This record gives sequence, C-alpha cells and structure tokens, in this order.
Amino acid sequence: MTSDKYGSIEKFNEEVAKQLNEKGYKTYFVYNEVPTNQEYVANLQSFNAEILTLSINWSFWEKIIAVLRILLKYKPEIVHCHFSFPLIRIIIPLSWLLCVPKRFITIHSMLGRATFLGKCWFKMLGIFSTKIFTVSDAIKNQLRNDYQILKKIKTLRLGIDLNKFDINPNVKKLKQEYGLPADKFVVGCVAFHQPIKGIDVLLRAMSVLKYDLGQKDVVLCQVGGFPGDYSEKLYSLTKELKIENEVIWLGRQDNVPDILKTFDVYCQPSRSEGLGLAIVEALASKLPVVAANVGGIPEVVENEKTGFLVENENPKEMAEKINILLNFSELRDEFGAYGYNMAHSQYDRNIQVEKLIEKYFNQQQ
Repeated sequence: MTSDKYGSIEKFNEEVAKQLNEKGYKTYFVYNEVPTNQEYVANLQSFNAEILTLSINWSFWEKIIAVLRILLKYKPEIVHCHFSFPLIRIIIPLSWLLCVPKRFITIHSMLGRATFLGKCWFKMLGIFSTKIFTVSDAIKNQLRNDYQILKKIKTLRLGIDLNKFDINPNVKKLKQEYGLPADKFVVGCVAFHQPIKGIDVLLRAMSVLKYDLGQKDVVLCQVGGFPGDYSEKLYSLTKELKIENEVIWLGRQDNVPDILKTFDVYCQPSRSEGLGLAIVEALASKLPVVAANVGGIPEVVENEKTGFLVENENPKEMAEKINILLNFSELRDEFGAYGYNMAHSQYDRNIQVEKLIEKYFNQQQ
C-alpha cells in the first residue's frame, strides 16, 4: 500500500490494528514507503502495530527476496493483501508455499478488460488464497462473469468512522478559513487528480451550470491532488471553460469531515469506481449526491433516494441534476436524511472491521 493522506482507509486500518491488538495479535502494515502523516503512524504504533516497507519499484527478484524475508522473519498467521496487484501475484503464492494458514485479498477497484493472462492470474490467486473480498457487488460480479472466479469470493464493504461526521462545526468560520464564499451554493468533490476520477467532466458540468443554465452563484470546491502534471491540465481546463473564478482547489486535506460540512451538494463524476468511500462520507454528512452510474456507485447512491445517478461522461445531465438540487432545498434535505441513515446502517467502520476479523478467525470461512 501507499499512504500520503489521513483518510478513511487509514482510519479503517487503525481500527483493524486496534481490534486485533485487543485480541492479543500484533499487526504489521507493509507500505511502499512510510506513510507521510505522523498522526496516523503514531496511532498505529499505539495499537502495537509496526510499519514495514517493500518498494513496488524493485525488480521482480528483489521483491521475491524481500517478501520471503518478511514472511520468514515474522511468520504471520494471516496475510491480507490490498491494492498492489503485481505484488499480490508474489505474496499470495509465497505465503501458500510457506504454509501461512490464512491468505486474504481485498480488491478495491473495478478491474480492466479480462485478458487471457488476467484470467490465468486470477485463477491462480483463487487457488492459493483463502478468500477474495471485494468492496462492492459490482467487483464481485465482474470477477464471476468476466474472470470466471466462482468460489471463495465475498463482498465485504469498508466502513468509515461515523463519529467524525456527526459534528456541528461553525460553517461560516470554516468557509472563511478555506476561502469559500458564504453567499454561494457550494458543489463539493473529494478525489485524487487522475482521469479515472472524471474531475474534467465535473468542470464541464460547472460550465453548463454557469453559461447554459444561468447559475452565477455556484462554486465548485475540489479536495485532492496527485503527483504529476494532470492537476495542471485540470487547472488549464478551468481557464479554457472560463470558470476559473468558480473553482476552488483545496489540494490534499486530512480534515475532510469538517470540509464536507461546507458543501451543499456532493458530486462524484468517476469513470470507474469500486465503491466510493468519499460518497459514503458525503452521505454521513447528510449531503445529497450526484454521481456517475458506474461500478459500485449505484450500491451507495440510490437514485432519487440519496441523490441522482447520471450517465457516465455526461456533464449536461450532471449539471441539470445539480441544478434541481440547487433549486429545491427540501429535496436536498430529504436525500441527505436518507443517505445519513444508509451510511449509519451499512458503513459503520467498527462493525465492518468486526466482520473482517471474524472472517480471519472463522474456521468455516
């Protein structure tokens, strides 16, 4: 894994370390490099967890040797792989060869086109893993339909720390702190800057709102970033669309629960999404959501209940749905209340971690 923020995934990991520590188990988190947020590192250490590093940039044989050293030194009872698919191909078979009792995988994102080689890799992982978890039914169905993995798969959703979102901050003061206008409708989006997140689609929707629908008192607040030059392309697009004054870029932030309270509507224009924890966080903040109908998003955004689902790559439709919510505050409140209840009933971090740990020690699997 990598970690350059202090978000829901990091807080989920903390809860895993905490609950395992309470059961007398020590947890080792293997990262590409040490996480940048010192509070996160300190919290993991407070739960008797350690951070190890294993670079994804090493050569194939260097990775083999590094994984073997970790497995032989720490002799884990459970290995659980996330995110880094190339390394999973090494870790899971080696764990099996070294007789690690339990070997789990969690797949967080929708998969690409099912090639012959890709199917072979997943067949291999299906053989050597104890269980494959997916964070949404959409990913599970893709594995079954496209990759023909019919056994050992279970949807096990992540969760968020709901207490962090049951807050009542001084919104006026927060808007001043982050340079958000107090007298304008705020559309929010939390996403890293990569094409898959579709932020460019949302920028075009903002242009439609301003120039086609005549909404002059709307701003977009975008939270997130990413190394590389894609951010500059997004900034240039706002100038091309003549909406640079309507977009506020906050960059990476660790206090998303507070910032969400300054939004009126949350938008997720992703081109692909395994589930979308940022959407769950928005629901926990009582925000109505407008999101692309892709991947696992429909499992979180119930159309016309927690918000609106729109066609992928359709800025016009996205703008129209935002416009509806802008004009009808009662509808925003209705969607927000329904979403809040959904988040609390299905995405409580503590409960979801308990379910995960139960799978760790359940002999029946």
